[in-house]
Amino acid sequence: MDEYILRMKDIDKVFPGAKVLDHACLDVKKGEIMGLIGENGAGKSTLLKILTGLYTRTSGTIMFKGREVSYTSIDEAADDGIALMHQELNIFPNMTVAENIFLNRRDYVSKFGMVQKKRMLEDARQVLNRLGVDIDVTAMGSDLSIHEQQMVEIAKAMSMNAELIIMDEPTAALPENEVEIFFNFIRKLNSQGITIIYVSHKMVEIENICNRVTILRNGTVVDVVEVKDTPVEVMINKMVGRELDEYYVHTPTQNDEVLLKVSGLSGKNFEDVDFELMKSEVLGIYGLAGSGTLELAETLFGYLKADKGEIILDGNTIKKGNIDSMVQNKVAYVPLNRKKDGFVKGMSVFENISMVGCDLHRKGMLIDWPRNKEICDEYMKTLAIKAVDRNTHVNLLSGGNQQKVVLSKWLSIHPKVLILNEPTRGVDVGAKAEIYNLIDQLVKTEDLGIILISSEAPEVLGMTDRILIMHKGRIAAALKTEGLEQDRLLKLASGGKE
Repeated sequence: MDEYILRMKDIDKVFPGAKVLDHACLDVKKGEIMGLIGENGAGKSTLLKILTGLYTRTSGTIMFKGREVSYTSIDEAADDGIALMHQELNIFPNMTVAENIFLNRRDYVSKFGMVQKKRMLEDARQVLNRLGVDIDVTAMGSDLSIHEQQMVEIAKAMSMNAELIIMDEPTAALPENEVEIFFNFIRKLNSQGITIIYVSHKMVEIENICNRVTILRNGTVVDVVEVKDTPVEVMINKMVGRELDEYYVHTPTQNDEVLLKVSGLSGKNFEDVDFELMKSEVLGIYGLAGSGTLELAETLFGYLKADKGEIILDGNTIKKGNIDSMVQNKVAYVPLNRKKDGFVKGMSVFENISMVGCDLHRKGMLIDWPRNKEICDEYMKTLAIKAVDRNTHVNLLSGGNQQKVVLSKWLSIHPKVLILNEPTRGVDVGAKAEIYNLIDQLVKTEDLGIILISSEAPEVLGMTDRILIMHKGRIAAALKTEGLEQDRLLKLASGGKE
């Protein structure tokens, strides 16, 4: 009997003007957790879309459970035992848990067109019991936490009797304290004989959960390695095709000149926040889900109105709850959701980069567009934005390059304060390293301070000078980063005492 449940061999995919996959292969053993890694644009998504029938391959063969297959839709793949969990959770808020699990399942509709609700509820309970999850099957999707939504997504796959589950960035929306809980569910699935393909940019997750890893670069598999025998640094180097220097490059700064002072600031989901940001400092803000870090960031930039408190920049009080006032005072904000709030999809790289700072460069009464184009080209070069040219639409770029466009837009106004909210979420390790380098260079060469808000403990520990730790809307501790251990950080963020 073949030990492999899936064998994809010599898969080519050619789009007009571009070869995205070049003899790519993916061999997955029965009962293993196979990691699939690569930079954005390496071909991971294309390979998996070909497997599940969303794309048609140009050439190559796919063997599943010992026979050649060629699915024409994701439903056909699901009927054969392959389930795909998307990065974006597809839970309908106005449907019950049971309805979400068995969505579009015709076997729960009687010959008279009536939904068999009683049977659906019972079967939903059985699926969740098999996972060991205690979720009310009559609860509405809108009432579920992110973690519960994730469990319902897994239950969907289980209800289809999936033998192979593809998980694409499954922890992207999970707070850090719930990731290990999620891993326990994955291990439980795996112990029941279910094979998993795990896609992630977070190498610590790949290291913790996977047996083997397939490494893609430029549409080709460069290696398949055993996790237990391969250091993470080696996997990263194979993935990017070069050696990355020290991943977290920030060196502590010493500056006692106060740039930003926040006093008694209260708003949605946080209260009585006090802190100072020094010039040339990277100040981290860390908290778990519901801690108030997102609302604090959006209030600092004026997205949300503050209930009370003061924001003082360079000795001058800034009008709160007003984005225009913040921008005029050279406060910049890279938001949590770049696709929703960071850039305009239908616009070019140039249009996105220049939309905030173009007014700073004029010839008399008119905007100096040639100068703005020069500035765009300078940022594209400095930040190594990979695009055909400045007229390329931003929605055609990889996640890492989209984030660089958002950064360029705000850097073009030469900010005094740069607020970065999860700046490396959803970007690959190569782009992460470039963003970390940029952060370090900015505080060394520009007259500014950076507030780095992140839910990734290694990121705030590796890239900041001090960390404000938030718990239930309040600052639980303000500590120097140097010498701070991750366990202590998590303990304080969870409400533990010193």
